[in-house]
Amino acid sequence: MSTTASYVTLALVAAFAALTGAFLAYLRSQRRITALKEENATLKATVEIERRTAGEKVTIIENARTQLSETFTTLSSQALRSRSSEMGSGLSPSVQNHFDTRL
Repeated sequence: MSTTASYVTLALVAAFAALTGAFLAYLRSQRRITALKEENATLKATVEIERRTAGEKVTIIENARTQLSETFTTLSSQALRSRSSEMGSGLSPSVQNHFDTRL
């Protein structure tokens, strides 16, 4: 084999090795892209679930706040009426009217 043929063979082997390396790097990057796309889809689904759950939690808290407010209003009104009734016998009619009109 002549030196020229050896150089050509060596160049072909080097080119083949470079192409093989580039192809393997391409395959590896495609696998990484696929894995990242799957992870992205999973994260999007998780975020959507978290958003929905957060909205439901806000609704529950708002409903509880409204219910507690209504309960407090009712109980405080009842307590004031009860206190007013207990104190009513010892109060002047003008003070008694003041409490009655406020309730």
